[in-house]
Amino acid sequence: GEAHAKLAKRLAARVPAPTQQPRKPLSASAAREVQAWEAAGLHCSANERRADEASRDVEAWLKCKYMREHLGEEFSGLVTAATSFGIFVTLDAMYVEGLVHITELGGEYFKFDEARQELRGERTGIRYAIGTRVRV
Repeated sequence: GEAHAKLAKRLAARVPAPTQQPRKPLSASAAREVQAWEAAGLHCSANERRADEASRDVEAWLKCKYMREHLGEEFSGLVTAATSFGIFVTLDAMYVEGLVHITELGGEYFKFDEARQELRGERTGIRYAIGTRVRV
């Protein structure tokens, strides 16, 4: 009742007015049925988005729990993103991604090149760009 009316009001605000009139006007019961189906679609889509987000959260939590047991170990990986504050690395064997902060890249001063999406060391010229293989 009340929830349906609120959802119908929100739906009506989202849907643009039709540019042309339908050939046959819908009866009141048919219009309510269409509105109910549209409301059900919105409800299902919202729940699916929530479920996807919950799955990602659980997966991230499980990866963190697993990696806590491997602190201090060395892994090979691939740079998947470079930012002004560090690089994101995906480990080869486990597909776990994490940030390597710029302060952990050695005593070098790194400059971020946004156009190339890379960090470049000023003194040594070492580069960390997307696709670079690293050991972490």
